[in-house]
Amino acid sequence: MYYARADRPRAAALAAAVASAIRITGLALLPALALETLMRNRWRPRSSLGWLALVPLPVLLYGAYMQVHAGDALALLRANSLPSFNHFIAWPWDGLATTWNTLLSASDGETRSIFAREVAFGLLGAVACAGMWASTRMPRSLALYCTLAWLLTASLSFWRSEPRYALALFPVVLLVSDLSARAGRLRYAAVGASGVLMCAGVWVFAEGRWLG
Repeated sequence: MYYARADRPRAAALAAAVASAIRITGLALLPALALETLMRNRWRPRSSLGWLALVPLPVLLYGAYMQVHAGDALALLRANSLPSFNHFIAWPWDGLATTWNTLLSASDGETRSIFAREVAFGLLGAVACAGMWASTRMPRSLALYCTLAWLLTASLSFWRSEPRYALALFPVVLLVSDLSARAGRLRYAAVGASGVLMCAGVWVFAEGRWLG
């Protein structure tokens, strides 16, 4: 997004392609970059939009690889949807309901802790996306990216790894910075709370437990 806002479409497309190769949330950059480019050109299509074809290329190449070696380009999705895991595309509210019910019915503290984090970070991501759209100071392309990145991880039969995927919503840092610009004490409190959460996460990870 930085490269797109700096009017460097090729660099933006290449960076987004690398992001797509690493995480599926990278695909959210495709429509966001397209929106940013169109808005900068006053909604007139330019040849630079063609570079955006690079963004989904890593995912398409992975699908081709799976087709050749497994006979199914969507083998990973089908494996996840098997009854043994039962993880498939669904509405976000269905995923939230399943995760919430699992949290309430868990018989041990570790499971409750895991699913409590999923619910907390999933809902926090939704609130952050709403805040991006509500703010008149945040670029619409960044709000679109955050929303799509959140939907890619929340539109599943149950929420998994929401704390980790929340890191993909990096433009939210700009929103928090803008909202706290005149509240120095709030910033200190936020940094302190972040430090506490980081230490807690490191402790959980060091013990070999699931962090998210």
